[in-house]
Amino acid sequence: MPTSRIIITAALLTASTCCRATENIQEHVRSLSLTRLEQQLDAIDAEVEKLAHYSLRGGVGPVGYRSLIHDENNFTEWVQIDFAAETAVDKIVLVPSIWRDTKTGFRADGFPPGFNIYAGTAGDTNGTLVASFSREDQLLPRIAPLVISCNATASWVRLEAYDLSPRAWDGKYNLEMAEIMVFSGQENVALHQKVTTPSNGRGEGNSRKARFMVDGFVPYLMDAYQGEQSIAFVSKVGIPEQAAIAIDLEQSVPLNRLHLHATDLSDTVPHSTPANFGIPKRLILEGAQRADFSDAVQLTEFKQDSVFEVGPIIMLTFPEQTCRYVRLAVIDPYIAQEPRATGPQLGFAEIELFSNGRNMAQGKPVMI
Repeated sequence: MPTSRIIITAALLTASTCCRATENIQEHVRSLSLTRLEQQLDAIDAEVEKLAHYSLRGGVGPVGYRSLIHDENNFTEWVQIDFAAETAVDKIVLVPSIWRDTKTGFRADGFPPGFNIYAGTAGDTNGTLVASFSREDQLLPRIAPLVISCNATASWVRLEAYDLSPRAWDGKYNLEMAEIMVFSGQENVALHQKVTTPSNGRGEGNSRKARFMVDGFVPYLMDAYQGEQSIAFVSKVGIPEQAAIAIDLEQSVPLNRLHLHATDLSDTVPHSTPANFGIPKRLILEGAQRADFSDAVQLTEFKQDSVFEVGPIIMLTFPEQTCRYVRLAVIDPYIAQEPRATGPQLGFAEIELFSNGRNMAQGKPVMI
């Protein structure tokens, strides 16, 4: 048996020493034979192999939200997200801002050890407590998201941090969060919604503002456990400034979400290409029932005022619209600044169009 598996098996056999293990779990582990424990480890290994492989982002991008700073930890900071409509909420995901510590490696920065989460409707300013955590829950250290299951109907969610942690670089106390996602089924209803904070959304620097807490960008890159790495589409330099990408979905379907995957051309350290490589400064998504787009309607628009508006996956939601054909029309192109050529250029690794949580664009004909 490999040494690592011996250690894990021994840990299971002595689980009664774990301070947070329940008596039922301890009794269950004691009742199992070594053979049975090895079988459970095999099953765990098989599940672990199916997990996505993660790495941390590099380059330049939005960090998230950073509150005002305080000299003591017992100052309450809060953020509230108001949704477009009242909806059922079943999961809340808190993604920590991540700091690169020279001694201990990556760690969460400004993640509160003690906080409450409330959910309410438009006529209820106090809301209902749906989750509560304290130092006893030992949420830190961490870099992983905190996934909180709940069952509520709400038009807003508020996080109130009553116990702050010191930020890494100067020890001052504050609240930091890379992203807050609120799920109703498969839909993140917090995406690009209104955020209210005591500082009226102001953060420190261009990369730390309240709206970056609901922009859909997280500090991680996640790759599926199976499949091969694909090659992104990148046009030649000097394409027409009003270029377009059209997709035939081959059937009329109700659409409500668009995902644009950045090219991720640079896997080097440091990156050799900018984060917004090939992504237009402004583009419009149109939907139609006719192939010539004579009946086209605008579904949504993307506009980047700076590199902080882009990330590995740009996620845009819009009111549901039934259409068969979609077109991404470039209004203001990305301009390449290469040693050999300068001019408009376009590139994406993947374009996804969602209907009821399913990507309807996969494998469909594309016209450029």
